[in-house]
Amino acid sequence: MSSSLFADLAGKWRHTSFLLDPDSLIPATPPGAAKQSMAELWATGALDLEVSAGGDTLTGQLTFPNRIQLAVTVREAPDLFGDAPGVLIEGSGTAPGPAGSVTLLYHLAGALSPDWRKSGSPPVIVGAIRAAGFDPRGPIGTVGAFMLVR
Repeated sequence: MSSSLFADLAGKWRHTSFLLDPDSLIPATPPGAAKQSMAELWATGALDLEVSAGGDTLTGQLTFPNRIQLAVTVREAPDLFGDAPGVLIEGSGTAPGPAGSVTLLYHLAGALSPDWRKSGSPPVIVGAIRAAGFDPRGPIGTVGAFMLVR
């Protein structure tokens, strides 16, 4: 990923993530029927990114409505979906827990929408998220899907 692409990705993003529950698999919805989902809203937040001093990463802050903040680092990843540039994102912070402060750690792997530069639409990053540390909504290893939208 070039530093110019990192410069393009610097700025403000909306974060939305969804818990995926493999224990409640739902059969495909027939055409015309009410849609069902096995995803539940996990979190929403505001992400602010800037290019690091060396230009080889993005760093920033992800802030949730409950005022928990994660320090975020974005690195280049291998091509995940064909022509789409990939990113690896790590978010870490602390939150009040059952016995004092607990460490939060999340790993995200995503890809940019492949046509955002051509279409003139805002960039979108989609992928998978994993709780690598304590999470208030589930055990360590809880997984889901995420998207970042300008």
